[in-house]
Amino acid sequence: ESAELSRRLRAAGHFLTIETAGTVACPGVDADLMSISPKLSHSTPWERAEAEGKPTLAQRHEAARIDEAVLRELLTFPWQLKFVVRTSQPDQLDADLREIDALLERLRVRAGERDQVLLMPEGIEAKQLERGYRALVEPCRTRGYRLGVRLHIHIFGHTPGT
Repeated sequence: ESAELSRRLRAAGHFLTIETAGTVACPGVDADLMSISPKLSHSTPWERAEAEGKPTLAQRHEAARIDEAVLRELLTFPWQLKFVVRTSQPDQLDADLREIDALLERLRVRAGERDQVLLMPEGIEAKQLERGYRALVEPCRTRGYRLGVRLHIHIFGHTPGT
């Protein structure tokens, strides 16, 4: 059970970070940091589901991608929120930023906590990510967010499991 494992790891003196999408409650779990990556609406695979003839795939994803009750529970721990945002088109970036701002407002994330929010550009190639980092500098600065580097892609490429 993850709750028992988390307690044992912490009791043994390990710093425990739990990575989660924030959609499943973890009763009894203990952690030093909750690293939460909620999925934005652009992550719902509407086109893929339609192309594969599986409309319920996208519907299930959309219904499950945000659980504000679970997110509020996870925010009782030390936390960081990480969002992958689209940066190649200004209108897409603006839409993603509005969605993040609205979610943070609903979760009652205070202005002084905004430095616990990281924005990371969507992308799988180094040059695309570099352009994305540049596009995110100003939104991070004005909102008090941090810029997250997708180091695993720079080191390993777009490789599953990294």
